[in-house]
Amino acid sequence: MSFAAALCSKSLRVAGLTALVVAVAPAAQAAQVTFNLAGGTGTNLSSYSYTNSGVGLTISTAQAASTTPTSPQAFVSYTSPGVCLFARADSQTRCGVATGGTYNNLAFSFTTDVLLSSFNVSQAIPTASGAATFGLDVLAGGSTIGSSAAIVGNGTGINRVNFTSPILVKANTPVVFNASSSVLNSSFRINDLIVDTVPPVDAPGPLPMLGAAAAFRASRRLRRRMASKKAATA
Repeated sequence: MSFAAALCSKSLRVAGLTALVVAVAPAAQAAQVTFNLAGGTGTNLSSYSYTNSGVGLTISTAQAASTTPTSPQAFVSYTSPGVCLFARADSQTRCGVATGGTYNNLAFSFTTDVLLSSFNVSQAIPTASGAATFGLDVLAGGSTIGSSAAIVGNGTGINRVNFTSPILVKANTPVVFNASSSVLNSSFRINDLIVDTVPPVDAPGPLPMLGAAAAFRASRRLRRRMASKKAATA
């Protein structure tokens, strides 16, 4: 093999190595995270936080007028069955709300981008003999960005309720869970919330720069060797 052919072959090998260096950056993976909202007791809280798998969730009162279309709830209420999302206390106390009051409009925020997937209803009142159908919308900036499937009250847990389509929630951006029911003295709680994390878009990192630097050094060495060979044969 001639020297020129050897150089060409070596340059191809170097180029292949450079391409390999650039391509080995690992892709971020999505993950499903379940927040357990049951257990303990909390009343008259302005917010309550949970963490799982490195993702944080904060449930708080929705105080920004631009976030919710109705009067914001004054406190967060949770008990062993779970976090109360809605209560209508016409003639009976519900979720710690005095008679005549309504409990609604809690804000949810996450420490990373997530897609809202589903939740589990642990308690729905009234009982089956006076069943209530609840609605749940997710609001951002006062506008509805998604909804859940219909929630039918039967007194106890009704298992999994899915959002009608994945709802993207950006990191540290509160969205409001706004529920509704036309039935007197109705309420419902959830004991878990499932989300899917959204991998960040990969930005150019150091690996492409390392590959370019390696190619430049290899090219410079080849030029030097070619110049040295030419000088020796002159």
